[in-house]
Amino acid sequence: MLLRPLRSWASRALRRDRPGSPAFSPGPGAQRLVWPRDKGRENEKEKKSVICVEGNIASGKTTCLEFFSNTTDIEVLTEPVPKWRNVRGHNPLGLMYRDACRWGLTLQTYVQLTMLDQHARPQTLPVRLMERSIHSARYVFVENLYRRYRSLHNR
Repeated sequence: MLLRPLRSWASRALRRDRPGSPAFSPGPGAQRLVWPRDKGRENEKEKKSVICVEGNIASGKTTCLEFFSNTTDIEVLTEPVPKWRNVRGHNPLGLMYRDACRWGLTLQTYVQLTMLDQHARPQTLPVRLMERSIHSARYVFVENLYRRYRSLHNR
């Protein structure tokens, strides 16, 4: 199953770059590879990773993230679907499923705002696992809505 390799990968990712770990001190004469975004960081404790899990609707993204939710070094942020179902007593998610051409962009605008809130939240743990990135709403869902709308009106 996919979760076993993910768990072993996560444990390796959490162990890397820690004093005393084999990855931290590769041996005499070996150079440590540094990503460009890590250049200039003086404190190793500042290193943090953000991993966004992408996938189709109902493909198991939340289940995968829930698997890691009890891990102490991983912060898990799932999609805030309850927020999308109740906005001052209205259900924009339900409206979008009823009439995507009318409500799709409205929902995706709100999704973008809620995802921005999650991305902007200060990261407290070394690894943050997120369900979808902020770019998904724009480059996947809004693009799809646009193409669908355009194809309906060009008939």
